[in-house]
Amino acid sequence: MEPLRDYPIAKKLVACASSLMFLQDKCMALRLFGNILAGEILLVVLYMLAPWVIPNLWIGFSLIIGFLQAFIFTMLTMIAIAPVFKMHH
Repeated sequence: MEPLRDYPIAKKLVACASSLMFLQDKCMALRLFGNILAGEILLVVLYMLAPWVIPNLWIGFSLIIGFLQAFIFTMLTMIAIAPVFKMHH
């Protein structure tokens, strides 16, 4: 007796869950890339507007935000990977 044969919706749910697990790390990587790219674009725009003061302030702000983003994405990655290493008793 095949359990998935009795419930046709189960096959679709398994396929959906599998694809979400596969795409989760790709989504986080693209989000981090977008955040870094946006910061660099803002730095170029601010440099064009006021080339002395604002870019130096923005670089400091960008460093603080970069460390914060690195910490958050590290924690998200640990949360996403943790079930793989969970010990079964």
